[in-house]
Amino acid sequence: MGQSPTRLVAVASPTLAPPIHRGDRRAVPSPTMNAVRPEPRPEPPPDLQTQLEAFLHQVWAEEERWRREERIDRAVRLVRDA
Repeated sequence: MGQSPTRLVAVASPTLAPPIHRGDRRAVPSPTMNAVRPEPRPEPPPDLQTQLEAFLHQVWAEEERWRREERIDRAVRLVRDA
């Protein structure tokens, strides 16, 4: 008429790694292994001078294309009208 033995229950803690037993060769994850990496900083937008140069480059490229098409159109008109 003795009392039944009390049962010990281990409580797992989310912040502590499980204990390592002698002979156990499993790797224990450290809290820093899964740390979140900081996002890379976005590049700052280009300054106004750089933006203006890029815009002018686009304009000049389009003007060159227009001049080329105009020369082709004139050549076709000359041949057609001759």
